[in-house]
Amino acid sequence: VNALIQVNPAPVVNFAMNINNGCSPLHVSFATNTTTFGNPDSLIFNWGDGTPNTVLHPNPIQPIWSTINHTFINSTFSVVTYTISLTATNTCGDTTVTQTVTVQPNTINAFFTPSTTTGCEPLTVSFSDFSTGATFTSWCFDYDIANDTCNGASTVVAPGTTVSHTFSAGAYTVALYITDGCSQDTTFQTIQVTPSPIVDFTFNNNVCDNAPITFVQQSTPPIGSFLTAYDWQFGDGDSLSGSIVTHIYINDSVYNACLKVTASNGCATTQCHPVTILPTPVVNFTGYDTCVNTQPIQFVDSSTGVSFYNWNFGDGNTSVLPNPTNNFTTAGTFIVTLIGSTNSCSDTNTHTFIVYPKSIADFLLPATYICGIPAQVQITNTSTGALGYAWDFGNNTFSTAVNPIATFALAGTFSVTLVAANQFNCYDTAQKPIDIYPFPVIQSIEVAPANGCQPLQITVTANTTNGNLFVWNFGDGTSSVSLTTPTATYTYPDTGAFTITLQVFSFLDCGDTAILTDTVKVHIRPIADFDYLVNTTVEPIDGTVVFTNTSQHAETYLWDFGDGFSSTDENPLHHYESLDSFYAILYAYNHFDCVDSISKSFFIFKRSLWVPNAFAPDYGGGTNEVKIWQPIGIGLRTYHAQIFNTWGELLWESTKLFDTKPAEFWDGTYHDKICQQDVYVWKVDAVFLDGARWEGMRYEQGQTKKTIGSVTLVR
Repeated sequence: VNALIQVNPAPVVNFAMNINNGCSPLHVSFATNTTTFGNPDSLIFNWGDGTPNTVLHPNPIQPIWSTINHTFINSTFSVVTYTISLTATNTCGDTTVTQTVTVQPNTINAFFTPSTTTGCEPLTVSFSDFSTGATFTSWCFDYDIANDTCNGASTVVAPGTTVSHTFSAGAYTVALYITDGCSQDTTFQTIQVTPSPIVDFTFNNNVCDNAPITFVQQSTPPIGSFLTAYDWQFGDGDSLSGSIVTHIYINDSVYNACLKVTASNGCATTQCHPVTILPTPVVNFTGYDTCVNTQPIQFVDSSTGVSFYNWNFGDGNTSVLPNPTNNFTTAGTFIVTLIGSTNSCSDTNTHTFIVYPKSIADFLLPATYICGIPAQVQITNTSTGALGYAWDFGNNTFSTAVNPIATFALAGTFSVTLVAANQFNCYDTAQKPIDIYPFPVIQSIEVAPANGCQPLQITVTANTTNGNLFVWNFGDGTSSVSLTTPTATYTYPDTGAFTITLQVFSFLDCGDTAILTDTVKVHIRPIADFDYLVNTTVEPIDGTVVFTNTSQHAETYLWDFGDGFSSTDENPLHHYESLDSFYAILYAYNHFDCVDSISKSFFIFKRSLWVPNAFAPDYGGGTNEVKIWQPIGIGLRTYHAQIFNTWGELLWESTKLFDTKPAEFWDGTYHDKICQQDVYVWKVDAVFLDGARWEGMRYEQGQTKKTIGSVTLVR
């Protein structure tokens, strides 16, 4: 027999809390859905705080067991721990679990007292905190209860701290909020502040000491009231009452001036401003009386405390210097004023000074210079306003006469000085120069040379005394020459006999004259010249030059041909050996031994080429020219010589030139072998330096020139 037996489980239960410690009232959530098993029929919570139990039944859908909330209230003054039990039941039995919750008591109390609750602005109030149980304290000095906001200043301080705050006019709610972290409390008080007057005043600052200052109040009363009193404190111990007052500070300093203004509502306000009092300078100075011509007058400042100066010298002139000078243009009595200032403070002082007139010194000399020594000079005094005179003639002689006579024993330039004085002992000085010159003397004149060939340069030297200007006239119609030295040089371009005149001066018309009649004689000079003709066209072109003399006024000649040779012929012909540029010089002479020369340059060109027609290498005597075959020429630019035998075979050739001449020869051998006696053929092609080609060789008159010919080798 089979039977079905169903075994049901006993319930298994537990629960979870979102918080298990906190302040009263403590709100706790309990969850059982994930910790309950065994299909309980119900769950029973016993809260342990004397409140009714809570019974839960399963839900038909998830979650089967709902979350439940409970509030624990601790009304005691100590900490309370509550034990919560949860019992799960079904037909098989029940199961119970427990947990605890700790709840802190709510025992804090906010309380404070203000030092005052009413007063005039600005009102400073001290607040004393007498709260209990707080760990955190916050103040708001303008709290809006209706909107639960703080509109004014706030601060956070330690519990029990006394705080202060200054209020402007108006009504303010002051709030104190406290908490201990679990519970909180707030208390309020009202502060009423009455408006005060707005105080200000004006005055002229930076005023000098001992100068009056006017203080004018510029205050404004609160709305609905008026100003009733004005009390002034000037910072130097003095005080006054009134809306407009005047005060004098005796000493310079910076003072704190204060105005206290009271309104009809009983409120008063005080405003202070610094007042700067500047020191007043003390002005004084010194100067002196003087003559009009011994100025300027030096004024010396002896003031104290002066930064800026303003001088008025009483003659229209001014200055801003501390120690100025002034030149008074006229004599007289002048009141000099000095205004000394520092910033806006000043002082003034005046002194009187006398400027005395001067005498006018002047005199006349008979002339600016005198010729001859010793010289007696009468001086005429033309001074005005003078009573006494002192003369210095510049030569260590002096006088006090009115119109003195001065004697000058030596020549020179002297400064005559007159000092004239008046009754005020004011002096004037006049000074004029006078030149004393001796008469010069011409002792002799040297002329070198006194005669010669044109152009003739002479040097004249005058032996004189006391001369410093020499005027020479050389007698050929040219202008005179003025010099400051006794020696002159002059060139006569033309021939003739000439008279020399010399005037010597010590100064202007202080002079002496000498005349040398027909002293200088100038002879005609030859004019050397010549023409030349260099043969470049007619054979032989051998360096021959024909000279043609074209000189004038000449009688004898000397030629220098520039190659070491010379001639005395009038029209010479000269043969040059080498090709080169030469300078030929012609010297032309006359019977006065006058000479002239001229040189001209030209190029000597030669061109020739001669080809021998026989030679004997074995010839025992004679010169080498008969033992070799070598063309002889000059003036060659290019050259090509060749030797052939009768069969036309080339035996020897050369193109080498040295100094425009053929440089190599044929010795009658071929490849170092001696050629036999025979007739051979020569061929020569040549171009001269002037570009002309050599026309060929002609051994006898009437023959045609050929560039190919025969040469006989003799053994």
